[in-house]
Amino acid sequence: MMNKSSSKANTEKITYLDTPLGIITPQGHQFRTNEAMLAKYAGPLFEIHPVSDLVEKSVSWIESTDGAGIILTLATFLLMPLYVAIPLTITLAFLWHLYTPLMTMPSATGLIRIIKHDLFLFAAAVAPLSWFGMSGLYGHLAAGMILILGFKFGWIRGLFSKLTEARSNDKPGRNDRILNMLIIRFSIREKVSLDNLRKMENDIMAAIQKSKEQRSRLFGKKK
Repeated sequence: MMNKSSSKANTEKITYLDTPLGIITPQGHQFRTNEAMLAKYAGPLFEIHPVSDLVEKSVSWIESTDGAGIILTLATFLLMPLYVAIPLTITLAFLWHLYTPLMTMPSATGLIRIIKHDLFLFAAAVAPLSWFGMSGLYGHLAAGMILILGFKFGWIRGLFSKLTEARSNDKPGRNDRILNMLIIRFSIREKVSLDNLRKMENDIMAAIQKSKEQRSRLFGKKK
């Protein structure tokens, strides 16, 4: 079933597919939970903040690695030699990606949307890249462009996800932990009970196991 999100400002819309095995967004982000599962433990919250709005906010946090990575690239390349700037940028961006669920909070979502917005990133990148070119720092310019494109199109974030998700295949992934953290913090802000939090975690674990079993049967049949 396709769902539409309408934010309070009604300036941005997002549709997603709600399936028995989870929610899938047009950007390709997948949550191992669905609306029915979420409603079991946080139904009262969704009367205030619809699931669609929380999914929309979660996507901003999921993709925040891209904007953070570009800003880190520009900052480190301006201040440091390449042999320090490149590994430092990758390391800090990876740490951002890894700890995003802990940083996720409703009050900062607006800022996260700004730092990943194309116009903001374009404005931030023009001066440093132009300066690299005019100063003859072609190594900085070329490496900076490669990293910026890698972050902009989500390629580096995708690599980070493969590295982190491979270690936690039987646990809720980064996307679910981001959505879960938003639900928890919105619930605290709205004074909605979190008594069923453990139930949701158990349901997600059951959904992960079910998905693995279905994939196993599917690939087994193909063999």
